[in-house]
Amino acid sequence: MVKFAIFSPDESLLVTKIFSRAQNMAQHDQIAFDRESFYMDLSATHATIPLDLDRLLHMDDFNFVHDVYGIIRHLNRRTGLLQHGFLPRCTLPVSFIESPFFPP
Repeated sequence: MVKFAIFSPDESLLVTKIFSRAQNMAQHDQIAFDRESFYMDLSATHATIPLDLDRLLHMDDFNFVHDVYGIIRHLNRRTGLLQHGFLPRCTLPVSFIESPFFPP
């Protein structure tokens, strides 16, 4: 079952800004971009791999696209886990014990 993060008010504001930036980039490149799907993907990822949302928002375009589209492409929507060895560059540091990649 997929777990979803509950964003704080500050995090929700960051997610809205991240979405706006990603949507603007997608429109420029004529790529379809769905708000609800993106929110759920980001929330599912953040629940298992804590993300530094402020860092994501302020990344340069190359790294921003890497993380946003990497999450969209590699998220298993049945488990809520990222697959294919993908790890966003904006992850917060976690110990191996806390990491979903290294179960206890």
